[in-house]
Amino acid sequence: MLQTALVTSGATVPFPQLISTVLDPLVLTKLRELGFSRLIVQYGKGFRREFQEMLANASQASNVADTFLECAALQRDAVDVAQCEGLQIIGFALSGKIEQIIVHEAQLIISHAGTGSILDALRAHKRLVVVVNTSLMDNHQAEIADKFAAEGYLVSATATVESVTQCLERVCHSDAPLRSFRSERSAPFQQLLTELAFR
Repeated sequence: MLQTALVTSGATVPFPQLISTVLDPLVLTKLRELGFSRLIVQYGKGFRREFQEMLANASQASNVADTFLECAALQRDAVDVAQCEGLQIIGFALSGKIEQIIVHEAQLIISHAGTGSILDALRAHKRLVVVVNTSLMDNHQAEIADKFAAEGYLVSATATVESVTQCLERVCHSDAPLRSFRSERSAPFQQLLTELAFR
């Protein structure tokens, strides 16, 4: 099975900084150095043209959408596929099977700091790097990401190449592994998230 990293930017608000950061050649090279051979990118609704442009700029690779797609959950979805820096890159807007991709395809998640995405990754016991979208109102994602990071469940990054590459190295090679998220202990976190969301 291909070693896969999944990038998820959320369904409602595009996060161009996250997408452009992970498609930077330095980040792609770091992923390859860490043993990954495939990058799946969920870039969000209404962002396909921009994603295709970013992918073309990053890789100078032609669209090879007729290439056999090994990700079963995306077989019937509209996807863009390219090769860059030794990685197969698959991009799609949205999929009703994102949880299946998280559970069965990905070994690492690079996510926006939305609560649903964080909890989906942690419940699936995946290594998780979250990138805070600071353009959102009241910067609530930072509070959520900081709390989970302080408890040792994830690593929090900013949307810069340097920060993401450092966090990828840390989450994959740290002497202090991330804590396992146990669903029976999730009630306090869900309470915290509710308080943050509704204050």
